[in-house]
Amino acid sequence: IGLILQTLGDHKEALHYLILAKENTADTTSEYASILDAIGTSYLKTNDLKNANWYFEKTAKLSKEINDEIHYSKALGNLALVLQKKGDFSSAIPLIEKDIATSEKLKNDPNTIFASIKLATLYLEINQLNMADQLLLKAKKIATSKSLFMNSELEIIKIQLKILEKNPSPVNELALRKRITLLENLLGEKKYNSEILNANW
Repeated sequence: IGLILQTLGDHKEALHYLILAKENTADTTSEYASILDAIGTSYLKTNDLKNANWYFEKTAKLSKEINDEIHYSKALGNLALVLQKKGDFSSAIPLIEKDIATSEKLKNDPNTIFASIKLATLYLEINQLNMADQLLLKAKKIATSKSLFMNSELEIIKIQLKILEKNPSPVNELALRKRITLLENLLGEKKYNSEILNANW
C-alpha cells in the first residue's frame, strides 16, 4: 500500500504504511533495505532532507552488510540527490557515478537509466552540457531497446530539449519534439487499453 501511495504522490500517507511494513519485516533482508529506501524517498519528496539522509545511509549500511549490491547502489544514488538538493554537487557526482557503474555491472537496465537521468540532470544544473548529453545518449540507447522504457525515453528527451535551450539546434529540436508526440500518443493508448482491460474485469 505504501509504495502505491508513494507512486500516487501521497507521501505523508505512504510513510505511515511504509513504517508499518518496516516494523513487520526482518531487519537483515533485502526487503527491509527496500522499505528503508522507500521511506527515505518519501522524506526526500517532502524535502525532509535530514530524515531522508538518515534512511538512505541506513539502507546503504544494511545493503553492504548483506551484500545487496543493487540496493547499495540505489542508496548511494539517493544520497546524491540529498546532496544535490543541498547544492553539494561535487560530492553528489561520484555517488551517482558509482550507482551507474554498479547497475551496469549487474545489468540492471531500469536503475542504469534512472541513475543516468539523475546524473544528467545534475550536469545540466551545473552547465556541463556535453557530459549531460553523452549520458543521455547512452541511457536513451537502452531505453529505446524495450517498449517498457517508453516513459524513461520521454523523460530523457525532455532533458535533451532543456540542453537545446542552452545550445540550440533547430533540426535536433524538431526531431525530438516529433518523437515526444509519438511517445505521448503511444503511452496514452497504452493507458487507455489498460483502463479498458481493468474495466472489463
